[in-house]
Amino acid sequence: MSNRPSHNGERALLLEIIDTLEESGLESEQYQLQDSIDVEALKRLVDSAGGEFEIRFSVEERRVQITQDGVELIDTPPEDD
Repeated sequence: MSNRPSHNGERALLLEIIDTLEESGLESEQYQLQDSIDVEALKRLVDSAGGEFEIRFSVEERRVQITQDGVELIDTPPEDD
């Protein structure tokens, strides 16, 4: 058995962020998530939060919000006409 910490929580959070971005129409080749956030640090922040919390950041033109309830987009960009 390894003494290394599990990265399953980081992966789950990362996948939830990616799924949320892709559902908004942003393709993975349109952004580099590692340029926007440090997933390991974000997961530590989420894990250390007691009770309600809200974390916001931007990826391209999308505003992402993470709360105790999950990941969602806020202020989505207008669709092209």
